[in-house]
Amino acid sequence: MAKDINPVEVDWKSESEDVLYAIRETYQTVYPELLQKDYDELAENYTAEATEDFINALGQELSTLNLLLYEINTDSDSYALVIIPVEDEEEFKKTLKQQKKRGILKKQPRRKLGSNAKRIDLAKRLPCEKFSLSEGYTTNLVIECFDDTLWLDYKQLGTERKFDSALLNIGSWPPVQSSDLGLCVRKFARNEDGTYVAIIQNTTVNEQGYLSDKNKKVLIGKDINTIKNWHCVYEGEHLDWSAMIWFENELFVSDKNSVYHIKNPDRFAASIEKVLELDGGDVRLFPKFFVLGNTLYLYLHHSIYKWEKTRSLFKRGFQFRKIYNPEDFMTENLIPVGDHKVAFQTRPEYIARGVTEAELTVLDINTLQTEKYPCHYGYVMKWTENRICVLPRNITGNMPIIECFDFDSNEKRCLMYGALGKDGICDIYETKCGTILSTRHSLYKAVDLWNYMKA
Repeated sequence: MAKDINPVEVDWKSESEDVLYAIRETYQTVYPELLQKDYDELAENYTAEATEDFINALGQELSTLNLLLYEINTDSDSYALVIIPVEDEEEFKKTLKQQKKRGILKKQPRRKLGSNAKRIDLAKRLPCEKFSLSEGYTTNLVIECFDDTLWLDYKQLGTERKFDSALLNIGSWPPVQSSDLGLCVRKFARNEDGTYVAIIQNTTVNEQGYLSDKNKKVLIGKDINTIKNWHCVYEGEHLDWSAMIWFENELFVSDKNSVYHIKNPDRFAASIEKVLELDGGDVRLFPKFFVLGNTLYLYLHHSIYKWEKTRSLFKRGFQFRKIYNPEDFMTENLIPVGDHKVAFQTRPEYIARGVTEAELTVLDINTLQTEKYPCHYGYVMKWTENRICVLPRNITGNMPIIECFDFDSNEKRCLMYGALGKDGICDIYETKCGTILSTRHSLYKAVDLWNYMKA
């Protein structure tokens, strides 16, 4: 066996067909069996799977020909792959050791060498198209989707650390990603008149690999593509606002204990006013603004507050008044349902390991009466105006990855684990091009999702 090892390199997020093409280009002369249609069918079967899952399946299938597929560890973002005959394995390992390299045998877990690769049961799969984000990018779960656009966070944590933000247009398919913006967007809100406000931080990294500029700026503008040139209306090191919303052309922001009202955002510093201050905030739970009908509400310190006219004869204006405060009211998100209801999931201070059962609570804000619906612990997200989804966490093989409640038809439907392979869901969007499911690193465009889900 030759001492030089020249692996086939494929990107970590390559499609299964591209991996097979690269392998064939190098090895089909030596191993013409690679041209058999069985391998095309295997690649097609694994189209929606992670690249590594297909490589393991390919290695498993090659073992039926007494061939072994090895990955050479190169500390890079690519898979470096080598095919060798079984009888050359010991010599191959010696060569790796001499060259101070490490090889990993690629096969499917719990399957013996010499047996065929396990195929995916496509009958359980959701009809969809997959889009993988570029390496290092993840969808931002804190900033809401606006105008069919998602915010992306970029983190490079290698020898040269880098932080940045970008935009992803999901109104067309495949999605279109912007170039890096050269700043980190921490909070973002859109007014009905098309004005945007963003809290941003510079991307300069210090010697320890962390953002060195703790100063944050509040920017206002109308063209999202020129955000770096927006007007700065406020800046400081302690802008720890975790909730922000426009309401009636005025801005509201909140940290874990205080709420501020900015009547004229263009004159931010001159018009900012603290309208509520509490003590002892639970740092694990962020504040949340939401609008029902024509009224602004706030969740803060285990309570819901309503922004309303003051009732005092001696004080004119508005105030946040507590209207709902049941015992141990802990929640992470509140989603409007129609004009006078809000959906959320309460959770205990600690969730025992293995406990997944929970309830979705729907509160009528006018009567303060609640309805409860059994579900699992998860993220509560809006799909359409009257469809609310719970996206379970800590998923096991017999659990749904989406539990959807349609409050027009009073139906509940579920998308079961396995519909997207091993992936779970962390957000759902209804866009001009259809329903988009997000896993943070990948997006799926689903076809007729509601009718596919099981009642």
